[in-house]
Parts: sequence; C-alpha cells; structure tokens
Amino acid sequence: MLAHKIAVLRFAKDNLLWSGDRVSCFFPMTMEWIDETRTQNTEEKRVAWEALESFFSRFAKLQDLLGPAFRSLLNAEMEPNANSQPFLEMLADMEKRGVIDSLATWRDLRDVRNGLSHPYLGEEASAEAVINRVKYHCDTLADYVDRFEGYCFAHFPVLVEAVGNMPQRHRAMPLPDPLQNEKNREAIDTAPAATGNSPMGNFIEQLQGVLDRASGGQISTEKASPEREPPCGETTPSGSSPKRSAP
Repeated sequence: MLAHKIAVLRFAKDNLLWSGDRVSCFFPMTMEWIDETRTQNTEEKRVAWEALESFFSRFAKLQDLLGPAFRSLLNAEMEPNANSQPFLEMLADMEKRGVIDSLATWRDLRDVRNGLSHPYLGEEASAEAVINRVKYHCDTLADYVDRFEGYCFAHFPVLVEAVGNMPQRHRAMPLPDPLQNEKNREAIDTAPAATGNSPMGNFIEQLQGVLDRASGGQISTEKASPEREPPCGETTPSGSSPKRSAP
C-alpha cells in the first residue's frame, strides 16, 4: 500500500512540475488577462487556457493525494487510531517527522486549493492572489512529496526495491511547447487563429492527436524528436534544453 502511494505521488509530482514549466511565462497573471484568454475564440487562446486548467487541476490533485498518503504512513508505523485521527493532528505528526515544514504552510496550500474551486468569486485582487500562489506553491508540493518519500525509504528500506519494481505508468509524449517565454506569450496575445502550416498550428494538431489517443487508452510514450522546429518561430541555442519534459 505505501509503495503504491509513493509511486502515485511521484507520477502526480512529475506531471505537476511539467505543467508548471509549460505555463511559467504566464505568471504573474491578472484577472483581465485570464478572462481574455478564456473568452477569445482563437486556437492560441484555447490552447493557452487548456494548459493553465491542466496545471491548476494537477496542483489540486497532488494536494488531495498527500492526505491519504500521510494516513497510510501512520498505519504502516502502527500509530494508534491512525484511521480515525483528526486531520490536523495527522498534519502535526507529519510536521514532527519533517514531511511538511509547518501547519501554516499547509493551511495556505488548503486556502489556495479551495480558491481554485471558485477563483472568479469575490474581490478581483483576492482571486489574482490565489491564482498566482498556485505557481508559488508548485515547488512546495513537490518538496512535500520528496520529503515523504525520503522518510518512508529511511524507515522502511524494503520500500526502495518495492517502488523500483512497480510497473511504470505511461505518460503522454512531450510536445513542442508554445508557452516557453514572454515572446511566446506576446505571440499568443496578438496572433490570429492558427493554421496547420504554422508552428502553433502544428502544436495544436499534435495536441489533438494525443488527446484522441488518450481517450482510446493508447497514450504514446514516444519521445519528441530533437530536430523538431522550435515553437512560434524561435531559435533554440545550441545545446540548450527545456528545464523539464514529460518522460
């Protein structure tokens, strides 16, 4: 059970970090830009918003996965009343073990998670703050996963082999990324609808292909070709590589 929790957390963490890198050029963002991106009917705007929604969803998903994983750890350590222990007490136990840094940080994560459920309600400045804190806390959640894994491996060495022997879950293939930097953001803000002959148009076609395969249970694990044309007509410096890519 604990080995499975670690494997699932690893997978969710990798996907969150990859999504975060894809949309990093959009932060910090304003509600005006978000509303414009959601409502303008161009392929560029739709692809940008879908990437942001995927990032927000993966952020919430990873935080939702951590709670049950913490409880599984307490069960593995045979803590009394592990299954009925109040959530705040469980978090206090995780803080004592060094799995989380503080209850205050977790409360902030919870507020951000709840804010994502209705980011367009209330004051505009408050909604902007919630959305921008998602990017800030992306690395916080990833750090918690690493801490949890490190603690489990240190106290249950058998898990190292157990997790290593688990079958790898498939991920969608990496795609040429139109969301890498500020120039690409400007291109998305100003470009007309994409055509199949443009780098953005090619990206959209490839994205649709991946989504079609995913819906049929045929997600490809093929790696993207290194010779693929850089997105939005930009040149890639020799020897450079993205910070992260989907495995």
